[in-house]
Amino acid sequence: MRPAITGLVLLALVLSVCLVSGCALPKVDVTPLTKTEYPVNRGSVDILDGPPDEAFAKVARLEVNDEDGDMEALSRKAASLGADAIIMDERKTFRDSVLAPYGAKARYRTGGIAIKYLRPSLPPKAQ
Repeated sequence: MRPAITGLVLLALVLSVCLVSGCALPKVDVTPLTKTEYPVNRGSVDILDGPPDEAFAKVARLEVNDEDGDMEALSRKAASLGADAIIMDERKTFRDSVLAPYGAKARYRTGGIAIKYLRPSLPPKAQ
């Protein structure tokens, strides 16, 4: 019984250290831009540098603070909101107000608009 308890304690310790050190995905800030709720997108989310040629609806503004501008976190959040793509429009660098031992640390704020393509629904197939 002792080895199992020791294993659980070790696992809990490792998970705690991982969470404290930032192993988890960064928090994505969401500002809804519509009251319409879309089903979760189970496919991929396109990352765009500008608006697409086809019609779309704005779903939400997404922003994340992360040193790498974590696109995975933005894509997952967009998909959970039913978005098909993110129009990237922001990448800001700022310095922390708290100085690290080696100087101010650079941080990034990355953001964009999650969108849903407005594709006309197809008529039912004739049988």
